[in-house]
Amino acid sequence: MSYIPVITLVVYVRQSRKGTQPMLEPLDIFIKMEDGTYVWKAAADSFELAKSTVERLATTSPGEYMIFNQDTGNKIVVKDGLPEPGVAS
Repeated sequence: MSYIPVITLVVYVRQSRKGTQPMLEPLDIFIKMEDGTYVWKAAADSFELAKSTVERLATTSPGEYMIFNQDTGNKIVVKDGLPEPGVAS
């Protein structure tokens, strides 16, 4: 018997405050793996929420995280729950 791998993608959406059109969270949080790739961990609708999410995630999975802003394309690298000085694009 052979098995076919199944990949499940979960997308978090929120309702727009002015209407019923769902909106994607504008900030994505990734963790950097040993091979240099990033794996998505969570989404947030504000930078403060993204920072607190990284701090929570880092308690059980310490390492380098990246907060990516879908609206601006900016990236902020966070290591051990603290932003790295000068590392933003």
